[in-house]
Amino acid sequence: MAAAGVTENTKPRGTLKREKLEVEDDETDDETGSLAYLPRKRAARHRGKVKSFPKDDPKKPVHLTATMGYKAGMTTIVRDLERPGAKMHRKEIVEAVTIVETPPMIAVGIVGYIETPRGLRSLTTVWADHLSDEVKRRFYKNWYKSKKKAFTRYAKTHADAASTTRELERIKNYCTVVRLLAHTQIRKTPLKQKKAHLMEIQVNGGSIADKVEFAHGLFEKPIDVDSVFEKDEVVDVIAVTKGHGFSGVTSRWGTKKLPRKTHKGLRKVACIGAWHPSHVQWTVARAGQDGYHHRTSANHKIYRIGKADDEGNASTDFDVSKKRITPMGGFVRYGEVKNDYVMLKGSIPGVRKRVVTLRKTLWPQVSRKATEKVDLKWIDTSSKFGHGAYQTPAEKRAFLGTLKKDLASSSARRALSSRLSLPSLSLRLALRHQYRQYRQYQQYQLRQLSKMSSDSAYAAFLDKANQGLDSTAATATDKADKKDDQDSGFIASKTLDVDEQRVPPSLRVDAFYSSETDEPFEPVVLALDHLPSEGIPSLSLSLSLLYFYDFYLAIEC
Repeated sequence: MAAAGVTENTKPRGTLKREKLEVEDDETDDETGSLAYLPRKRAARHRGKVKSFPKDDPKKPVHLTATMGYKAGMTTIVRDLERPGAKMHRKEIVEAVTIVETPPMIAVGIVGYIETPRGLRSLTTVWADHLSDEVKRRFYKNWYKSKKKAFTRYAKTHADAASTTRELERIKNYCTVVRLLAHTQIRKTPLKQKKAHLMEIQVNGGSIADKVEFAHGLFEKPIDVDSVFEKDEVVDVIAVTKGHGFSGVTSRWGTKKLPRKTHKGLRKVACIGAWHPSHVQWTVARAGQDGYHHRTSANHKIYRIGKADDEGNASTDFDVSKKRITPMGGFVRYGEVKNDYVMLKGSIPGVRKRVVTLRKTLWPQVSRKATEKVDLKWIDTSSKFGHGAYQTPAEKRAFLGTLKKDLASSSARRALSSRLSLPSLSLRLALRHQYRQYRQYQQYQLRQLSKMSSDSAYAAFLDKANQGLDSTAATATDKADKKDDQDSGFIASKTLDVDEQRVPPSLRVDAFYSSETDEPFEPVVLALDHLPSEGIPSLSLSLSLLYFYDFYLAIEC
């Protein structure tokens, strides 16, 4: 029986000091993070592992349940929200999305599992006849120092189709779970890594025989992402989070900072436990590894599955401009997305370039958010690094006009094309061929040099040389000289239609010219010891070689 004037719900009145301490105790018990994911240590594997696949339903058609891709980056989309009862119903909303590049995976094997009292146990594995080097690298720590003999013994024992058929029949007769071995094509991504990622994908639906036939029919064939998932589907993302190294307790667990005048630091936990038991309990927040944890992020809606061969895979019904999903300048720290991609709502675990695993949800999604049909109105493809909101290079040029750098580059191209006056494709091939000849001619030594002994001899030499070059009628002497030149291997170049006259061999005299001022003199007429069968460059081409030596060198490199 409660005393008069005091109810049962009345809290005993304490002193002001005790009430203040109670408030402080409530404030200090402030930390974030779940104890369900302990221990917070570095992940054992870099690839996200599927620890549970969706429950199999034999009534459904045979299908795959997971795939892999590489995180490229994030962007922004605009769409109309279709959610009756919400404040933003039928209004434009802006959402963040993640782009995952998903090159087609290659099926290379089948694994059959049988059920035991202690879980699943693998019965046998059947591999494909041909495996690429990028998946063989997965079985070696150092590919270059290895003998590269992986699967050679397996190929010898299973050379005939009878052994493969026998193993497939064992899987059909004894196994209850069938999983497909597939690897990524990492060479199609901007990553420098050459070692592909290999995973097991569970095959659900149909009977065991149907599963085996379905998986065996995919051997050495590409598996596109649109054959596993579809638009507006909800998937789970399994990946390793971004690593932050060894972190303190405040940034790791989000504990409240101590007052400013606290002795020996304030980003700490004031009390880590009682005197007894004389050890620190596992529930106390402590400093340690932060990030690079294996995590599963559930229920990410697929907004779009883009195809690699679609030049407008980022266009919409409202934004009809031809543009691809790669933003201007590429995704920061990733590059250009050239393969199929999946657009997921929100952020996902992991950093750019990290491999992520996409898995079908473990339970049916029937909520209004999960069943909503998404219709994108606009996808942002502006630069994620620089300034400006230009969606395409054409839009940027239309707004800014012609820039100074554009004028410089265009004028250089026009000058080069006008001097050489050749088509672009044939120009490159002809220049490369002629420049290689020019490099060969530079290696020959000169047989004779035109040497004059006086100024008058030099002037006479020039007059005679000009007379020989400018003459248009071939005299009997010229014909004889021409015959001598042909006998000696001097062949004219016919690459360009230019009227050229040969230097008479009579000018090839041994004379040395030195003027009174001793000015340098470069020989005009040269004779080569040996000439290749193609002939020497023509006059106009030789001038072009001299004027554009750096350009030819760039082509050769």
